Amino acid sequence: MGKIILTIAVPVFNGGVPLIEAIESCKNIDLPAEDFEILIIDNCSTDGMIDEVSLKYSAQLPLRIIHNEINCGRINNWNKCIEYADGEFILFLFANDLIAQSNSVQEAIAMFRTNDHCALVSAPWIYSDFLQVKQFIEPEFFLRTPVIGYYEAYKNISKVIETGKLPFVCLQSCFLRTSTVKSAGILFDPQMPLTTDGVFLSALAIETGVVGFIDRPTMIFRYNAPNRQHSNVKLDEHVEQMLNAFISISRLSERLQIDLTLAFVNFTGLENLIAYLLRNPNSKGLKTAMQMKGAWSKSVKKAQFNSSLLYRRIIMRFFILPYKGIAFLYRNLKRV
Repeated sequence: MGKIILTIAVPVFNGGVPLIEAIESCKNIDLPAEDFEILIIDNCSTDGMIDEVSLKYSAQLPLRIIHNEINCGRINNWNKCIEYADGEFILFLFANDLIAQSNSVQEAIAMFRTNDHCALVSAPWIYSDFLQVKQFIEPEFFLRTPVIGYYEAYKNISKVIETGKLPFVCLQSCFLRTSTVKSAGILFDPQMPLTTDGVFLSALAIETGVVGFIDRPTMIFRYNAPNRQHSNVKLDEHVEQMLNAFISISRLSERLQIDLTLAFVNFTGLENLIAYLLRNPNSKGLKTAMQMKGAWSKSVKKAQFNSSLLYRRIIMRFFILPYKGIAFLYRNLKRV
């Protein structure tokens, strides 16, 4: 048996029926069965779906199932996927998501083959409701992507973070070179569960200095899937972890020339705070808003940058917010 080309890494804890759909979608992978593996790392599930997957697909797909002895936590289970991956390249697939029928697996592999220095290939993703009634290619990818092809990682990371966003999202739409990840010892940080993928992918891109971009999606992100973790995130935790991710990434390399004051100011935490207060004009809303402000202030102290410049930029942004942020606020106010 030859070297496996691609590992589809599936970290699971009680994936439910969506897990069946995710594994079924792996039939869309345009590779011979001997060239890829579906690596399922079961984090002590109790819903019985792993057994159902094994029974239904073991004869149809190249499954490899590993059961953790203890539940090691969601993010550490992602690290288990890296540890046990045998493929040259890794693509994460979560239980709530799907491999698109028409996908860019072959294009991603070709980019790795063409450039040995490239350890990360990032692709757009299809944003979909759970029943796949309404779908579109998420434009956010193209807003954070300078060009289709190879690009200098340092420039891209700095530019994206200064707009107040994380580079290379989302994790499931990125292909990783396994040897680089393992040799560099790059891992997901369980202390930053909301943003660890952005820091991880930035570290991987910086390791070689080159990132590849392709313009065709591979995965379908079902935003309202029943077990989607981000639906239960507290706003103050989101603010703090986003800002801390900016700080962490800025310290990955001296070659990153990131203006953190721009990153902090351009982060949409300000809009989120105002929108939340408008949706919740009561004591609970005020308390949550103060928690968000506290998380923001805590990160400002940690960053240790020119606070006077930061606050001048915030004031300027606050005054132009009614003109530039009307559409953003309108979308937030419509959310239930």
